[in-house]
Amino acid sequence: MFLALAALLLRFRYLKVSLALVLAVVGVKMLAAQWLRPLLGGRATLWLLGAVLLILASGVFASVLAERANRTEN
Repeated sequence: MFLALAALLLRFRYLKVSLALVLAVVGVKMLAAQWLRPLLGGRATLWLLGAVLLILASGVFASVLAERANRTEN
């Protein structure tokens, strides 16, 4: 899994930032789990998974847009 992720980091320039945000979200969730569970209910893990997927997809999408903009400038 690490090798696949390392190869993706070379291709998508904003994936490293997205992974840092994912780690921050997971860390906050771990620290605030006792307060988040009553707020989000039994589906707190599902909400976290959705947030992780949204962050990663945003990083890939921003990388693709930046690459296209870079190609049109040159």
